[in-house]
Amino acid sequence: MRGIAEQISPSTIGSILNETGIKPHHSQYWLNHEAEDKATFREEVRDICKVYHQAQELHEQGVHVVSVDEKTGIQALERAHSTHSMEPGKLEAVEYEYERHGTQTLGW
Repeated sequence: MRGIAEQISPSTIGSILNETGIKPHHSQYWLNHEAEDKATFREEVRDICKVYHQAQELHEQGVHVVSVDEKTGIQALERAHSTHSMEPGKLEAVEYEYERHGTQTLGW
């Protein structure tokens, strides 16, 4: 502790955060990336976006578009109990307990 106050209640902290608009429970990811060749990078982005925009049309032609990105350390989890489906006036209920089956890697 910094010794600024001897005690402070959780409700006081909540009030201060509300007044300042600070939301420590919210965050967003961002990417600071420098492309080696910006022209090539832009062309690759255009190609990918073109496929995304054509996905519905390609699907209607029987072509399946699948988008994957390299991802390591994906947890292989299995819920301990089945999920209860959403019903009118009730939210979907997902069991928080799970069985862990290690990790998997998605990539090329």
